[in-house]
This record gives sequence, structure tokens and C-alpha cells, in this order.
Amino acid sequence: MTEPGVGPVLTTARTRLRPYGVADFAARAALGAMPDFYRFTSGAAASEEESWHRVLRYIGHWAVFGFGFFVVEDRVSGRFLGEAGAMDFRRGIGGGFGSLPELGWGFVPDVHGTGIAGEAVHAVLAWLDGGAGRAGTVCMIGLENHASHRLATRVGYVGSGSEEYHGRPVATYARAAGATFASPPG
Repeated sequence: MTEPGVGPVLTTARTRLRPYGVADFAARAALGAMPDFYRFTSGAAASEEESWHRVLRYIGHWAVFGFGFFVVEDRVSGRFLGEAGAMDFRRGIGGGFGSLPELGWGFVPDVHGTGIAGEAVHAVLAWLDGGAGRAGTVCMIGLENHASHRLATRVGYVGSGSEEYHGRPVATYARAAGATFASPPG
């Protein structure tokens, strides 16, 4: 299979972010099966089929929208650390979902609390803010995911309400393009 190679490569002090390719399926499937990851997303482990479809959606986002999700890997070792990026999933929950890119992120548990997520999310937002015509982004976070709520606030998101998505309560956030970061990456 051919890797699409669509999209930029971003770097931070400790990470390299690159668009997903089919070769990333095993790493994404492993992430989707980690309880400390899925407890904040779907509440259940992703099947291999679901992970495969997700990787294909991530690749397709780059081709259709010019933005998408990045694999976040260790800049030195190349180890898969997680993912961060923007998507257009038309969730139908209001508050800009469906009209603005939706930011998301998730990381392997052993990098939680290290600032890796902050570095990656800062890099993605700085890149998106440089894109022509983007008014901003939105994100939704499970109510119990306190670390992601803190990160969203640090990178300039403002709470915009709460919704129910697939039977789970979520807090919604909005961020204007170019919003000031409340803290440096990491």
C-alpha cells in the first residue's frame, strides 16, 4: 500500500507530528485498546475494524480537508506516543461542531503528565492558526477527563456548554483562531 504523504510534518522539542498512514494501524489499534485511553473516549475498547476505519478516516481528512490527525512520536526514538489533530466529523451537537474543525488528542498512558500532550496540541494549533480562513476550532471532552480540560484551557479554549454524545456527557469548548496560549508548551 502506498502512504499518502499528504500534510505537514511538525516538530516540538520532544516530538515529531506527521499525518497518519496505513503503516500506523497497529499502533492506533493498540492505543484504542488501552483502558486509560478509551475510558475518556468511547468507554469501550476499539475493535481492530474500528481502528482500521479510524486510520482510513484520518488519512482521508488530509486529502479532503487539508487538515487531519497526526501521529505523535518521540522525536529521537520514533516511538508512537499518541495522536493529536483536527477533524470534521459533523457530530450534530451544535456549538460549532460541523462548521469548525474539531481538535482532539489522546496519548499512551506512560506519557500522561509529562507535557507531551501540551507540546503536541500547541504545535497543531499553531499550524492551524496559520491556515487561511479558519475562524477557530472546537473540542469536546468527557466530564471526567480533568487533565484534558486543563490542557484545553491552557491552549486558549473557552467552555461553551455541555452536550450528550453517544449517551455520554461531554463539555464543549471553542477557540478563536490565534487565541493566546495561557501557558507555554509542555
